[in-house]
Amino acid sequence: KRSREKVDAKMRRANLFSAVFGSLGLVCAVCQNELVVLNVPSSAVSINILKAFNSLMTLLAIGGIYRTYYLHVLFTRIMMHLTRGHDLYTDVKMKEVLQNKNFWLEVLVCAVHLPPFCSVTVSSEWQFNFMTHSSETVFAVINTSRVYLVCRCFADWTLSMLPKRHTIATYADLHIGYGFAFKRVFTGLAAVIYIALIWFLSLVVVGYWYRASELTACQLYDEGVTPDDPRCLEENAVVWSMDNRNFFTKVNDLYMWNAVWATFITSTTVGYGDLVPTTLFSRACAAI
Repeated sequence: KRSREKVDAKMRRANLFSAVFGSLGLVCAVCQNELVVLNVPSSAVSINILKAFNSLMTLLAIGGIYRTYYLHVLFTRIMMHLTRGHDLYTDVKMKEVLQNKNFWLEVLVCAVHLPPFCSVTVSSEWQFNFMTHSSETVFAVINTSRVYLVCRCFADWTLSMLPKRHTIATYADLHIGYGFAFKRVFTGLAAVIYIALIWFLSLVVVGYWYRASELTACQLYDEGVTPDDPRCLEENAVVWSMDNRNFFTKVNDLYMWNAVWATFITSTTVGYGDLVPTTLFSRACAAI
């Protein structure tokens, strides 16, 4: 508890712990959404098992986040002891972690998920077009925000390649943190590779958002099954219009790579190519 290097290593392991379990929860959310897209009932045992596993992974990820902030308080005390001569107290109280606003922000981002035996539809009407989203789809999109946990591990790995950074920071009276890590990544020839990887990851994530926003739950039912929302049987749930003059039949595009292609051509040209967003959120994804 009194070694700066050991506490720093423990923080990296805690970040890795929360990233692994947060990512596993994200995978569960994506899998349950894909089952719903394939017309598996949201009340199916397989979907509820995935939801329960996601809940467990969420709790473990939050535990890792708490451990990170706990160690950060201890690390700060050690740095103040070494640089300012303050007395070193290694006993960290829980309230010191709970008083940190950033801790609660991370808990809020990671805690939001769909628990077992819970499934609803979110309905909206835009430009006279009616559509619904299953809660599995909505929460799968929300859970993609956990990607930041992986980015933090990448920053930890970058900083770990500078074993004497704490000594340098002390003598130079500067802070070498995540901001410095990302600045270091974007220098030299390696920056081209990292920028390409970030761009590809952005295409996949935003493409997933685009696909989710274009899927209407009104079409995720087998023939003869009554939709949860009776408005799905109305004409404006099937026949859509973007200008109230030209009409087309709304059909779900289930292929993920079509959505990735849409985000790719939007990021490289000024138009949408052969795929046009038809919802407000998918237009926002295209704008991103």
